[in-house]
Amino acid sequence: MSASVVVLRGTLEKRDVRGSWIEHTVEVTSDRRLRYYPFDGAVKSLQLASLWKIEAKGSNSLLLWTDAQNRLQLRAPPRSPGPGPSLAEFEREVREAHAAGAPRASP
Repeated sequence: MSASVVVLRGTLEKRDVRGSWIEHTVEVTSDRRLRYYPFDGAVKSLQLASLWKIEAKGSNSLLLWTDAQNRLQLRAPPRSPGPGPSLAEFEREVREAHAAGAPRASP
């Protein structure tokens, strides 16, 4: 099995269970996963093909539903930490990975 390759990496904010927005490094990988981790280094992963629904909430928030009640909410940080992909670019990659279903072959 070949290792996954990062297709897109940037900084987004993730809403936590208390409603606070926390900056995370977010990656979309060639094996169709979304990996996200806050700056303390705790890595979490989500298989994009298994998402129940993807919903854009205006132009500034993206909801990734794992089932009818559980979701991951992402947005672009109010102050950009530097050059990087936009929320729209992340949305496009997430939708493509979800639509494709099976993992892409690594180069």
